[in-house]
Amino acid sequence: MIGANLVRIVVALFVIGETAACKFPFPADVMEDPDASTSAEAALRTVTVNVDPQVGSGIVTASTIGIDCGSSCTAEVAEGTRIAFMASPAEGAAFVGWREDAQACGTSITCELAVAQRPLMVGARFAPTGTAAWIAQLGGSSIDEMTHVAADGAGNVVVAGHFRGGITFEETNYQESGMLLAKIAPSGDVIWHRVLPGLILPDAALAGLAIHRPTGDIILFGSFTSTVDLGGPNPLQLPAGDVRDAYVARLGPEGTWKWQRHIKASDDEEHVLGGVAVDGAGEVYVTGAFTTSMDLGDGAISSASQEVFVARLSSESGLVVWKKKVGGVNGSHLANAIAVDAFDHLVIGGEFSGQSNFGSVPLMASGVRDGFVVAYSANSGNFRWQKQIGGTGDDSVRSLAIDANPQVYVGLSFSAVAGETMMFAGSPVVGTGGSATEIVIGALGAQNANVVWARRYGSSGMDAPQAVTILADSSVGVVGHYGGDIIIGTTTLPHAGGPDGLLVRMSSSGSPTFAGRVSSGAADLVVSIAGTSTAVVTTGRIAAQASVFGKTVTPVGGTDGIAASLILPP
Repeated sequence: MIGANLVRIVVALFVIGETAACKFPFPADVMEDPDASTSAEAALRTVTVNVDPQVGSGIVTASTIGIDCGSSCTAEVAEGTRIAFMASPAEGAAFVGWREDAQACGTSITCELAVAQRPLMVGARFAPTGTAAWIAQLGGSSIDEMTHVAADGAGNVVVAGHFRGGITFEETNYQESGMLLAKIAPSGDVIWHRVLPGLILPDAALAGLAIHRPTGDIILFGSFTSTVDLGGPNPLQLPAGDVRDAYVARLGPEGTWKWQRHIKASDDEEHVLGGVAVDGAGEVYVTGAFTTSMDLGDGAISSASQEVFVARLSSESGLVVWKKKVGGVNGSHLANAIAVDAFDHLVIGGEFSGQSNFGSVPLMASGVRDGFVVAYSANSGNFRWQKQIGGTGDDSVRSLAIDANPQVYVGLSFSAVAGETMMFAGSPVVGTGGSATEIVIGALGAQNANVVWARRYGSSGMDAPQAVTILADSSVGVVGHYGGDIIIGTTTLPHAGGPDGLLVRMSSSGSPTFAGRVSSGAADLVVSIAGTSTAVVTTGRIAAQASVFGKTVTPVGGTDGIAASLILPP
């Protein structure tokens, strides 16, 4: 029985390999906690503290009675007692997040909970820095892939992936092919998951996933080829004769439907969607390419060539605030990426052949295709600036991100013609020219489009960036794939076969500070990246037993989708 004067003590959990030992000593200098006082007649409840022994080491301190234990620590505590828990990682490790009843505390080092009318379960996860802290796997008997990830303001992430045939995810069986959405806590525990049936690769692909961080609302932008139920009162119907249409949908932080917009393409339209972004006010921005006509709900726009559309949609309804088509009919265009900041900068990036005009003087491709970056006012859609990037080969801007400086970060796939110096927005960037394609990462001033820096990386095979994002420490995260041994700064990433996935962290001045890989010897990709306050989360696929940032994962079927979280070293 606990007396009226309950004092604060320490719970220490030391994890070594797959074992854990903890002891609750009574420090001599602890102070009485008046909030923890309780009567001798108060009911006792079991409080259990568990540290995941599989991935790392650390200690958790708490105010409770002393006890010796093995892999978990248990105490009988008076109902109504408030207990403060604190997580402290061991050297070389990091705190990943709270679990079980403490999950709402996220990545906060301290977590205060009250003992209620049931047992209290407190979990904690630590992991070595630079290796995968947790991995979520989407696998069935066929081809599955995790394609997108986005982070909210609390450190949770939402991941999306497509699958064919039946799968089991978090002990739930899904028999229909479609798209999986799942929200994952910082600790790696799945908060919720749901499937949108009928959204099957390749025709019904998700082109973009964004989260409005202040509210946690989820924005989806993709294609559909049959009736799709996004959870609203009316399923999306594909009109008779249409080959493929598009949608934009907004879901609440729990995955519940808020609104949807049907983007109708002409009957024979084979549009290519580029991406979606959301600003601090919740306004939604979409871009893509079309060849005949597209109707975002306020009347169709048409073209005699493949042009780019870009639009701003209302946060409350999804109705069009403004829209425009750009590029012109003397060339062919794709828009692959879009980003927006708090300073009225909206940028889109992609590729073009022939002659293009995005709002200023015409641009002429110097090779098969060149990459482009063009900036508009997010508020009005008015043109700001345009830049051409590439060489005499086939080049494409794959991804964009904007930081608070503000700088625009560009990920370019560059055809490495032997001996050629590529031009990054007018500035030469020298490389080896020895591979089929190379990775080029660069930064432009968002206000004036001046080149800040550019870096070029290549192996003996095919290399390409897939996504760029801004991390919590203002560094730049890049994911993609490579086809031969590749040197990133002072790190050499070996190549196992097929494409291997990579993750690179760069400083805002362009210096590489970390490089890691996903490799099985088969076809492995890392295609999306998001940064939380403490971690970086990536998505992609593996085709055989793979090392995923240092952790071994075995696929269930042909290819499995994966989402992996890392806490990068300082």
